[in-house]
Amino acid sequence: MSARYEIIRGIGGFHFELRSGASLPLLTGGNRTTLALCRGSIASARIICDAPLEDIRGYTGAATGVLKFPKYRFERMPSGRYTFSLWAKNGKKLAVGPACGTINAALDALAAARREARYSPVSEKIGGI
Repeated sequence: MSARYEIIRGIGGFHFELRSGASLPLLTGGNRTTLALCRGSIASARIICDAPLEDIRGYTGAATGVLKFPKYRFERMPSGRYTFSLWAKNGKKLAVGPACGTINAALDALAAARREARYSPVSEKIGGI
């Protein structure tokens, strides 16, 4: 089974999740007020999925410095776990990756997100619309 985007209707709007074939989350988009905006966010993620990785603190090796948008940004959470976020061309955060216990797990999730984001089909779990 291949990866897929799921559009989910929640309180106050819609968000998307890119899930692996094993149904693990790879990217989770922010809340959008309309279904059309959520679909547009998926379209943006598909276009910029191969953006470079910004790692200012050098967690993944040598520090990159600040990169232009679009980009992925690698971060260490206050809990000590690692994650990444996808930033759109307009400088706004588009989606976040899963919280991972190790740097290598976060980098593996990022590699999977980059690999699957462009061509994965969309499944709408929005009910009643």
